[in-house]
Amino acid sequence: MTFDSRVRGLCALAVLCTAVSMVPTADAWLAPIVTKGNKLFDSKTGVEFRMKGMAYYPRPNDGRMATVGNYDWAADKHEDVWQPHLEVLKDLGVNTIRLYPIDPGTSHDKFMCACSEAGIYVLVGITAPCENCSVLDYLPPKCYPEDLFTRAQMVYNAFAMYDNTLGFSLGNENNLQTENGADGTATAPCVKAFLRDTRSYAASCSGSVRRCPLASTLPTFRHLGH
Repeated sequence: MTFDSRVRGLCALAVLCTAVSMVPTADAWLAPIVTKGNKLFDSKTGVEFRMKGMAYYPRPNDGRMATVGNYDWAADKHEDVWQPHLEVLKDLGVNTIRLYPIDPGTSHDKFMCACSEAGIYVLVGITAPCENCSVLDYLPPKCYPEDLFTRAQMVYNAFAMYDNTLGFSLGNENNLQTENGADGTATAPCVKAFLRDTRSYAASCSGSVRRCPLASTLPTFRHLGH
């Protein structure tokens, strides 16, 4: 299915969401979250939105999938896995979850509908631990593989249509500079270029789908003291 056809099917998808989540009204989606300055707001009520959530990657503790780090557990085919988890998250008052490896070629309609019914927004990770699916730990320009931007477009196309997509994360704690001194690599130029290209692409799509926030997740550094 092409991007345009998925956009045209948005109204039909809203009906599907109503059926899946048993919501009695046609307006089954959460109101989109918008940015104003460095804050987030509910586009319908104008109330500031504050995230209360967690990263969602339900990898089993043992078995064949226990060591697999590149698998899309949020796909519709895994409803038996994520549906009970969403019920627990709803009871805990979670309003945001972050997804890591996403397969943009498979359907997430049921998952996103179920999240919306549970009052949950989704922060979608664009990168993944597959070949050329993230900024690489090399000196520029090698750190920005050609396939990465193609993946960014595919993931954006697949999720920008959902009103409860909070935004997109373009990296998972990218190694902006290693701690190996002169032997280290500085990938910040590639991260900046990737963010620039993806923002430009999102702007070019704004006439077809809602423009969603984009950002890069910074690495966690050790506490340096006072």
